[in-house]
Amino acid sequence: MSKAHQILAKKISLESKWNQLFLENNGCTVEMNQIQNQIRNCRRELIEISNQFHGYNDFVKRSDELSYAS
Repeated sequence: MSKAHQILAKKISLESKWNQLFLENNGCTVEMNQIQNQIRNCRRELIEISNQFHGYNDFVKRSDELSYAS
């Protein structure tokens, strides 16, 4: 399992836990705020990974275009 898949699985698990606590407590609690921060961190990590791959794909695409142009 890739790092992105692990982070996504963690994010989904945290979101499920947050939703369950919301239903049980009829609102937000301090514990839920901490979970929300962890979810944000997972999102940031996923965006960073996505940007890395996007940048690499752009590099490969540009390299192919340059090789055809010369």
